[in-house]
Amino acid sequence: MQRNHQPFINREIYYLFQFCAVIIIIGILISNASKHYLTILKISTSTAALASSGPLKSEIHAFYVKYGYWPDNQHFKQLGEYINNTVTDIIIEKGSFHLYFNKKFNHDSNSAPQVLSFRKAQFQTQLDTPIWWICGYSEVPEGMITNVKNKTTIDKKYLHKVCQ
Repeated sequence: MQRNHQPFINREIYYLFQFCAVIIIIGILISNASKHYLTILKISTSTAALASSGPLKSEIHAFYVKYGYWPDNQHFKQLGEYINNTVTDIIIEKGSFHLYFNKKFNHDSNSAPQVLSFRKAQFQTQLDTPIWWICGYSEVPEGMITNVKNKTTIDKKYLHKVCQ
């Protein structure tokens, strides 16, 4: 009895197709994992900015208490200590401030830098009362006003819940 064996070339093609299928599956898994990683990286970066904004808020409020008016960039020369590998610039405007993130935050070299705004809000009737900080897209509390426009450009899904 004689068996029909497949020619050698068919086995090579079969192994080649198996190898290609494995490479394609690994590529798909890596692609999905990298998208998830970039999302987590953006969320952690904006959350870290929120956490590290406390000292700057305190300095801005201390400036107001000492001088009686809200500062702008020209009043703060030591902003360099707040700039790091993700925050490239800080603009202080009437006591509120805007953090500008580097292009690595976007992962797109052609887009504009992403911005996260921290606006101060005060009661309409008593402007010398304590202030409330409004982060990102958060609404101004009822009975309070802010005199600075929100410049936040970061997508809400990458912001901490406090800033959404």
